[in-house]
Amino acid sequence: MSLLYYVPGILLAAMLAAILPPTARRWLLLLTSLGFYGQLNCLFLPVLLGVIAVGFIGALLLEKRPPRTWLCAIFVVAALGPLLVYKYLPVWLDGLDHYLPVSSLDFGGYGAVLVPAGLSFFTFQVLSYLIDVHRGAYPADRNPVRFALFISFFPQLLAGPIERYQALAKPLWDNRRPTPDMVMSGLLLIAYGVFLKEAIGDRLGGIVDPAYLAAGSGGARGAVIGFLGFTLQLLADFGGYSLIAVGAGRLFGVELINNFKQPFFAETLTEFWQRWHISLTRWIGDYIYRPLGRFIVRSTSWPRGMKENVTAFITWTTIGIWHGAEATFVLFGAIQASLIVGQKALPHGWLKPQGAWRYLNMLVVFAVVVISFGLIRANTLPQYLDMLWALITLRPSQTGLSVGGSIWPAIAVMLIVEGVARFKPQWRPDGVWTRAALIFILIVAAVLLGDEDGRNFIYFRF
Repeated sequence: MSLLYYVPGILLAAMLAAILPPTARRWLLLLTSLGFYGQLNCLFLPVLLGVIAVGFIGALLLEKRPPRTWLCAIFVVAALGPLLVYKYLPVWLDGLDHYLPVSSLDFGGYGAVLVPAGLSFFTFQVLSYLIDVHRGAYPADRNPVRFALFISFFPQLLAGPIERYQALAKPLWDNRRPTPDMVMSGLLLIAYGVFLKEAIGDRLGGIVDPAYLAAGSGGARGAVIGFLGFTLQLLADFGGYSLIAVGAGRLFGVELINNFKQPFFAETLTEFWQRWHISLTRWIGDYIYRPLGRFIVRSTSWPRGMKENVTAFITWTTIGIWHGAEATFVLFGAIQASLIVGQKALPHGWLKPQGAWRYLNMLVVFAVVVISFGLIRANTLPQYLDMLWALITLRPSQTGLSVGGSIWPAIAVMLIVEGVARFKPQWRPDGVWTRAALIFILIVAAVLLGDEDGRNFIYFRF
């Protein structure tokens, strides 16, 4: 189904929210969010409501008692329960999916996906809330409607960004009206996100899927199409969703985290991960990397470098496993850790070169990202290794894989916009008529260049 199907609903909800009194507006947002999620599969609603209930009740109990790590751990495990059952147990217990309400969404060439859409993202929001209350960062919320709205707010429910309680709950509850500038910029972000998804993400999906199905028989050409095409597809697809979420949030007077900041123009791998899926990177840093690092520092007498490396490997392996329990995801995390650890051993001048050399650095980092991201897309490790070996040996193609010429203008637009935002961040389209014209052009381009059938967002499967 085309993404354009949902845009009128977002605009209608925003217009109603702007004219309703505060109490009615809050209920409108909550019921719209629950209805939006329930239309994917009504059996997923109990999962969402169950995780919300664990977070709400758990925080109240954690606040009333003296700080006890074991009690916090119980509620953290309880909140993680559905994610563990859906994402990891089916990998080890064959046939478990016959007893669970599973996702019926189509994800192209990925095969069967069982996980309810958005499960990882709203679970992470509940976890951060529980841990923050346990740490004493803020008191537990005693209003179940406000807390449920914070977790289920529909623009960011299915694929983030992963928001924190203090940043999102109060603006949603305070009935803030969007300014005219927020409305226009929000509509422009939605239009650009739709363009990325429809004209690039969906179209590239139809090119990338055959490349992975062909695997090594596609030769070096197929590997380039698969690896490079998927990386561009992922930015257009996931980045497009994030822009739509941020734009929709602005229509309701709420500023969400910008999840992507021109990651393909990063000069180091560390910088890339500071620009890619920013809300997840920050979440991992706050709740895994730094607490784990402090624990290792206090409990071991290892050399400092060894402590940092162990912390990095455990953290990145966790990120890999978050994407899935298959070997490809575990290897993806281990490779990222190895590269980041190895990067620290390089002379400083290599990491921050001057002049034209910095652009070479960007190309090298981009190439590393392209090769490693193939692990996220490959259905099996042998499939990925076969494609990688075909690329290394420059194996000739045995299939008729090709890239249609009509996709290149859309990709060029994306790269130009990303480049301007990276190197001229102060520039913004200004004026009502200028932005209105850009919105019209982007929507028309999305309709003309988009995939007629449409595809679900890739990160719905996580």
